[in-house]
Amino acid sequence: MSRITTVASARKRKDDRDPYVCYSCHEPIAEGTAYAWTQPSRYSARINWHATCPTPPGSMMEANEKRAAAMAAFENAYDSLDEIRSTDHGVDTNVDTTEDDATVAEQVVESIKSVLGQCAEEVREAAELWRESASNIEDGFGHPTSMSEEFEGYADEVEGIADEAEGIEPEEYDAEQYNDLDEWVQATVDSVVDELGSIEGNLP
Repeated sequence: MSRITTVASARKRKDDRDPYVCYSCHEPIAEGTAYAWTQPSRYSARINWHATCPTPPGSMMEANEKRAAAMAAFENAYDSLDEIRSTDHGVDTNVDTTEDDATVAEQVVESIKSVLGQCAEEVREAAELWRESASNIEDGFGHPTSMSEEFEGYADEVEGIADEAEGIEPEEYDAEQYNDLDEWVQATVDSVVDELGSIEGNLP
């Protein structure tokens, strides 16, 4: 991840240029305002945000575009899981009986598995970026090199990470263990997020 620079008080930009705009709230960073900024690479745009606003997602601040793509896959999954965690869990939960709760729980499990499958697919697309780089290097030199082999190794690792993400099994609903459906949803999503976080931590 690129280095983050914090600024206690924003100065007026030279040549009367417009102030920087906060990535998170999209409001100008006014003179005298505390903010932070980073630039993932010399070729990427600078990212600025108010000190009081949420830090941009890690994928935005990752200089390696391949790793950034894989990180973004996990971030998308976390966002989707937060939606499932919401009040209606993305399905019709206007139910009263345990039998109906079990039916809704099945839908929730399927929704979680769908999120995990999408995450895995996007992570595999990131792995393919490493393979493409390896192939380009081999094409340029006319033979495999230590770097192309290293990139192939990264691709294998990332594909393994995708398999792990897709292989997470959400906990089945047990009416006797939980007070209500919502408690189970919160616990199940929390568990899946924790597992995804551990798996993401293995990205090369």
